[in-house]
Amino acid sequence: MTTPRPTRAMILAAGYGTRMGPLSSDLPKAMIPLWGKPSLGHMIDLMQGWGVKEVLVNLHHNPDPIVEYLRGNRWKGVNISLSFEADIMGTGGALKHAEWFLRNEHSFWVANADVAADASPTRLLREYGRNNTIAALWLEPKAGPRTVEMSRGRISSFNSDCPGSADTHTFCGVHLVSPAILSHIPRGYSSIIDAYRSAMRSGKRVAGVTLPDSFWADIGNPQQYLDAHRSSLARHRNKQPGASLVDPGQLRAVRDLRKAGVKITGFAAIAETASVAPGAHLHDSVIWNEARIGRHARISNAIVSRGTHINTVTTGPTVTHLQVPASGPLEIALRKLHWSPKATTVSPLPARGSARSFTRIACGRKTAMLMEYSESRSENLRYARHTRFLQQAGWPVPAILLDMGNRNALLIEDVGTESLQDSAASLNLCQLERLYAPIVDSLADLHGISSRAIARKSADLEPAFSPRLYRWERELMALHFLKAYLHLNGRTIAAIADELSPIGRCLHRQPKVLIHRDMQSSNVMMQRGHHIFIDFQGMRLGPAAYDLASLLCDPYVMLPERLQLRLLARYIERTGSIKGHTAGTFWLAAVQRLSQALGAYGRLTALPGVHRFELYIPPAIRMISRALKHLPDLRADELRKLTKGFGRQLTP
Repeated sequence: MTTPRPTRAMILAAGYGTRMGPLSSDLPKAMIPLWGKPSLGHMIDLMQGWGVKEVLVNLHHNPDPIVEYLRGNRWKGVNISLSFEADIMGTGGALKHAEWFLRNEHSFWVANADVAADASPTRLLREYGRNNTIAALWLEPKAGPRTVEMSRGRISSFNSDCPGSADTHTFCGVHLVSPAILSHIPRGYSSIIDAYRSAMRSGKRVAGVTLPDSFWADIGNPQQYLDAHRSSLARHRNKQPGASLVDPGQLRAVRDLRKAGVKITGFAAIAETASVAPGAHLHDSVIWNEARIGRHARISNAIVSRGTHINTVTTGPTVTHLQVPASGPLEIALRKLHWSPKATTVSPLPARGSARSFTRIACGRKTAMLMEYSESRSENLRYARHTRFLQQAGWPVPAILLDMGNRNALLIEDVGTESLQDSAASLNLCQLERLYAPIVDSLADLHGISSRAIARKSADLEPAFSPRLYRWERELMALHFLKAYLHLNGRTIAAIADELSPIGRCLHRQPKVLIHRDMQSSNVMMQRGHHIFIDFQGMRLGPAAYDLASLLCDPYVMLPERLQLRLLARYIERTGSIKGHTAGTFWLAAVQRLSQALGAYGRLTALPGVHRFELYIPPAIRMISRALKHLPDLRADELRKLTKGFGRQLTP
């Protein structure tokens, strides 16, 4: 039986939208436009199409633009109310706060404002109508982080041990909910997921529903935002769900600009009050209101915020000239630098595999990097102390311009955009050796830091390499690569883990030195012919071979085998053999490190915004195969079989 259509919906617009970087200091996330219309407006359109008559929008961060927008727009037959939160309350807390609006309903919709969606509600209504169901959640089976597990339409876990594996789903942020859920929500800040878990423990059914003929996109970070424009435009052209998100008026404006001499490739979403001069070139970019694009501008994969004037080559994901001083670390950084917000360009870097975000800020030719970090990874709290220690030791690292530890942020030297990975891309063997030789020497210098200095520093380091850490690396590979990515059976996974176990024991017996821990080519920046190391916050005591293997067996740069051996010999000659620097140990460390890397790639591939890590899985497998050839006595039949089988899959 299909449940009656709900007439009330709550749209969640209170969040900060910090994943959108400096754009969220200009507009609250619910007001960020998709094809010229705020995402909040698109969600109200969807709810109106689903038969909703009453909408409640919750507010917290920067509410004025939302109130102004809702005051100036009307939806026929829809009455809109507002619920302001003095303190952010989470989805569960927001529902409890709005109990007066929800409690007397048969059911109601709850929807996030920072998603783009187009679908029919029929299947959600049908599943909600089944016996003992307290909520029906829209799930996406292919995109997003895919952390939700369900069986026969019933959600069993919101936190899968193998995110991204077969039969996992992403919660889309749109759900049909019974007011009975309110009894599972405490007062104050609360997660709706915790409420659902409570309801499930009491025997209630939380349904998971996939909608085949639908469109859904997370627009929570800059790259996802750009991707949503691209994919919705493709849907518009093919007259598929998602087409309604595209404003035909913007497409006509693009045609007119092309006729006027503006070169546009890919897509361009250009606000009505923006101006683009003939001669400019736009590619896959979004231009917000009052932006001015000059005739010399070359803009690619970028979001240009309100009032920004650009007349140069610019690559995204975000470009913004701040119209008012930004709040928090960015404001403090600009004061330290004595830079005017109106003259400052702010560009977030793409997501990395850590709980940190990086934003390049520029004023004229001067640049700096703002790093903001989460305390969820304790190593991030040590970055500043590590920097000072390494500088005192003479090791090349970016300088700290301002430490804002009380705000979990650092202003650091901008060391540019060219990494060792970039520099090595098109070099011949001799050029690669000249590039890598001084880096190998610097790595030897790090490993040679005196034991007395390390002893003074040891309290600030991450825990040293230990059997437990080696086991964790093996389990990371087993869980996220062998199981979640390759879908191998449990017997094979256990056999490979057993084969890797002696490697950890051997490495644990090696002398311990101070190591970087993540010595890959993307963590070595090249600036005017000199190298600078980054991402050293995880440094600790461990076997030197682990760092050396990370650098020379890096899947990002497939160094030729003969060059690996020459650089290995250079390192051993420089450091001597007393620290256990032998070729055999090096290749064992390569297998260990590459196993850890494969686990990380498998995990990251399942997350939004970092799918590019999947590209490095094949070279990592090839490099393990190379290492195993140097270890003929290592019993690793299943691992050898895996590398050969994977190689056959890669053969055209």
